[in-house]
Amino acid sequence: MSGFQGLTPQSLRDAVTGKDRTLVYSFGCDRSAGFGADYLGFVGKLMWCLQNDVGFRFGEVRRPVGFITARGWTDYFEPFCEEARGPLLDKLNVHAFPYARRLPFLKTFAGAWLRATVQPASDYFSFDALDQVTGQGQRGIAANDFLKDRQALIEVLWRYNAQTLREVRQIKEQANLLPESSSYFAICVRRGDKLMEHGYVGVQRYVQAIAQHAGSLRTLFLATDDASVVDEVRKALPDFNVLTLTDPASKGYVHRDFSSLPASERRRQTLRFFAQLELMRDARFFIGSRTTNVSWMANALRGGDGVHWVD
Repeated sequence: MSGFQGLTPQSLRDAVTGKDRTLVYSFGCDRSAGFGADYLGFVGKLMWCLQNDVGFRFGEVRRPVGFITARGWTDYFEPFCEEARGPLLDKLNVHAFPYARRLPFLKTFAGAWLRATVQPASDYFSFDALDQVTGQGQRGIAANDFLKDRQALIEVLWRYNAQTLREVRQIKEQANLLPESSSYFAICVRRGDKLMEHGYVGVQRYVQAIAQHAGSLRTLFLATDDASVVDEVRKALPDFNVLTLTDPASKGYVHRDFSSLPASERRRQTLRFFAQLELMRDARFFIGSRTTNVSWMANALRGGDGVHWVD
C-alpha cells in the first residue's frame, strides 16, 4: 500500500476493515481526557494499526461523557470504520487503565473480558501496550515523516458531518478573519486547570516570540480559555488587531467542571474549540506552549509547519 500521503476516505476505510486482527478504541470515553489528549491518542493508535495491517473499530458509546454527547465519533465527524459492541466496553476501554500499577491483574482481567464479550471479536484495546505486540506478519502502510504522515491522516479524518460543518462555519465567521491564511497569525494561551500540571506561561513570553516572528503582520488570532488573557494581550500589544472566539465570561477551562455541564453546552463549547483549532491550523504561523495539548493539536493539524514554541 502507498504511504500516508496517498490516503483517501475510501482507502482508509478499506485499510481498517476485514483484517485478521483488530483494535477497538472507545473515542471520548476516558473521563480524565479532554479532546486534544483523546484525539492525539486515537490518531496514534490508528497509525499503529495502519502500519501493522491491523483493523480498527470504534467502541459503542452507551454513557456519553465529556465532549461526547450522544454516540461518539459521529457526534461530529463522518464515519470511516465499523463499530464494536459489548457490555462495559465504554467503561473499561480507556487509555490509562485505573489502578494498573497497583493492581495489574485488573487490566489483564479487563482484556480477557473484552476479548470474550466484544462483537465483532477484537484483539486489542485502548489500554494495550502496542509497542510490546509481536508477530505482526504482513505490514501495512509504510511510515516516512511522522509529522507529515500524521497530518495526512488527520486531513482524511477531519471531515465533519453536515450539522457540525454548518455550526463550525457559523462560529468561525464571528472571528471576522479574511480567508487567506497570510493575513494573520495565531497564538494559544492556556489557563484554567493547566496550573495543576504546569505553571502558566506568561503573556510576555508570547510577546517576545511575536516580536521575533510577526514581521509586518498586525492581526493575530488568540485562542485562550480565559477572557482576562484577551485583555492582557491587547494591553501588551496595542498596535495589533487581536481577534478571538473566547467567551467574555470564561475564566479558564476546568475539565471536571466541563464534564458536569449539560450535553448541549458541552457540544457548544466543543464546536467553538474546533473553530479555534481550524483558525490556528490555517494561520500563517502559530505560537504555542508545549505544556498544553491544545498547542500539540495545532501542531498536528499543521504537520509542524510554521510552529514556534515559547518553551
